[in-house]
Amino acid sequence: GVERLAKHKIKFYMFEFDEPCFKEQAKLDEMRNINASVSLQESNLWTPDIEHATNEIIAKLQPLIDSKYRKYLALDQLIALQPNYQPLTQTDAGKVSHLNLHVDQPRYEGFGVLIVTIAIKGNGTVVLLDEKPEPHVKNRDKDAWSFDLHEAQCYVLSGDARNKCLHGVLPHGERTSLNLRFGLHGSSQDDKEETVSFEAEFDQHWT
Repeated sequence: GVERLAKHKIKFYMFEFDEPCFKEQAKLDEMRNINASVSLQESNLWTPDIEHATNEIIAKLQPLIDSKYRKYLALDQLIALQPNYQPLTQTDAGKVSHLNLHVDQPRYEGFGVLIVTIAIKGNGTVVLLDEKPEPHVKNRDKDAWSFDLHEAQCYVLSGDARNKCLHGVLPHGERTSLNLRFGLHGSSQDDKEETVSFEAEFDQHWT
């Protein structure tokens, strides 16, 4: 998996560490990510039940996404399964927890053409924020959406929701989720076989 990321020139550490002054932190973050990774093909974690459940999710989501992304929502395009735990933290205002608004950087550890998130335990409210609405939208400097995500439900980020919008989660208590990252972006110059490029999908919104 790490070799596949390297082939697509994806750095396996946080985008925030991609500055010369954070070189050592970037190396440490990358090693932590590598050491925390498990190859499903070489372990006993990938059971027939998990494969069946993953295929069920894929089948349910396929008709709901734009046709140009459907080939990436496939078992052979599943790059990583990433568990996330959001505990409650004590503050002066009481116990709170939230996943700050952010964009998953596709050149770094936020890789994936499509990102499917499953609520394993606990409920939450998902927030999407577009800080740069389309030019024809008048008198609005940003758009925002929110929806509740209950235990055993899932959602998928693709297209503008994945590449243009910031997203975050307000948990309703402790929350555990699982990200399924499908497909990898490529450079339109260096990888001629890729139809989903960094430049066309992501960079146009952030440069």
